[in-house]
Amino acid sequence: MGPDYQPLTLQQMVHRYAPASDGNDEAAYLRVLTDATGLPANTVLSTLTETTMSALIRAMQRHEGWRAGTVYIVPD
Repeated sequence: MGPDYQPLTLQQMVHRYAPASDGNDEAAYLRVLTDATGLPANTVLSTLTETTMSALIRAMQRHEGWRAGTVYIVPD
């Protein structure tokens, strides 16, 4: 997470990162993150340890459907 996210709570981060205006279910997204990490919604991101930040990122990746892959660069 970039510096702009550091002063935000988990709830505020979800609102900024995955807003309802983009068709996201903010409450469901927040529930996934709090359930996966055990952190309350009012946890400020700047207070996370490396371990809890990693857990948060993994939960976000799972929720977003992220999969590791390979990037191929094709010359013009």
